[in-house]
Amino acid sequence: METRTEPAPFESYPQPKRRIWPYIVIALLLLITFGIYSCAKAVNRGRAYAEKLVSQFHEMLNREDFDAIYNQSDPGYRTAVGG
Repeated sequence: METRTEPAPFESYPQPKRRIWPYIVIALLLLITFGIYSCAKAVNRGRAYAEKLVSQFHEMLNREDFDAIYNQSDPGYRTAVGG
């Protein structure tokens, strides 16, 4: 005697394939956008800081305050100029 079992209703129909690539593309675009925004923000902060330092340097240069320029310089620069 053979017993025959019928498949469950959800097994009888083929399952549609999920397309995952649109979600991956959206996630990558969001990551790239966030990365570009973060880099641009950091560059703008650095630019403002650099402009402040350049103006201080030019003020010291115009006053001919070379000792202050030398004292505020990087140790590598001081070693290179041999002072």
